[in-house]
Amino acid sequence: MIKYLSDKSMAERYEIGRSTVWHWVSTGKLPKPHRLTSQTTRWDLQEVEDFDKRNHGDLPDGENKPLNAPDT
Repeated sequence: MIKYLSDKSMAERYEIGRSTVWHWVSTGKLPKPHRLTSQTTRWDLQEVEDFDKRNHGDLPDGENKPLNAPDT
């Protein structure tokens, strides 16, 4: 079964604000979400994890921040 993440869940995952999630999507630092309904957009958890591994595999274990993300 597919597990989906909301923008709020994505923000919590990366310890950023929800608006930053959308900014990072627009700049390619996060994958694009799927539109499930006209008012519901979600990320597939497996796709997010795969994206992180492909693009940020050099991060230490437990570190979830995308490449070039500012430290908080």
